[in-house]
Amino acid sequence: MIFPHISIIGSGNVAYHLTRRISEIYSDINITVYSRSGKNNKLFSQISGQVHISHEDIFHQPGLYIVAVKDNAITSVSSQIVHPDATVCHTSGSVNQDALSGHAYTKYGVLYPLQTFSIERDVNWSDIPFLINGNISETTNDLLEFARSLSGVAIVADDSQRKSTHIAAVFANNFTNHMMALAEEWLDMNELEFSILRPLILETINKLNTLSPKNAQTGPAIRHDDPVINMHLKELEKYPAHLKVYRAITASIKEMYLNQTDKIWEINS
Repeated sequence: MIFPHISIIGSGNVAYHLTRRISEIYSDINITVYSRSGKNNKLFSQISGQVHISHEDIFHQPGLYIVAVKDNAITSVSSQIVHPDATVCHTSGSVNQDALSGHAYTKYGVLYPLQTFSIERDVNWSDIPFLINGNISETTNDLLEFARSLSGVAIVADDSQRKSTHIAAVFANNFTNHMMALAEEWLDMNELEFSILRPLILETINKLNTLSPKNAQTGPAIRHDDPVINMHLKELEKYPAHLKVYRAITASIKEMYLNQTDKIWEINS
């Protein structure tokens, strides 16, 4: 193990799942979770015997510090790490690694797991990508080795590449999930169960194993089927939030496939 001790600062979803995974892989080292708020402390205390919970505000130990807190707290929290031999990384997809610079330690970087985490759900770590970067090559190599021990999938990505990936993740995950929430609301209002959509949703995702998202697109917008679209818009008139999203996404699909309708129709027919 390249780090004599691992400290995780934070007690949210990412911190919890990382702590569980690290404790599974490195059962021979002590892990400290710094949790000032006390959120999820009961869950952390159940992980294993080598995980200790601390409420300190200044961090004195050597080893690896994983700063898994809100983006706007990364700089202030990391400034409290005072051991010169510490290696410090944050887990954010959108914050520059230099947010960790200028403090007592000299080695810092990013350990960004590209996944959505919920306390209530286990995750399959074997295929979760990590995007890694360090301020010097030694730090990058250490974080890369560490990340690969957790998931086996890790790549070096600079701040710009990581931010671009994070934006793509918001489209693919957060926005998609919001569409599901809107669909669920709509079905609820019409006294229907969301479960009726699950086979369709699963097939939509499974198709991406063999098709690009662009080639997998179906529906009235790509066909420029205006009679159907106008009927939908009429039905949605009393629901401004749903109507606004429907209009925007329909326009986006039409624009993307403006000159490709015949080709895509042939692929999807």
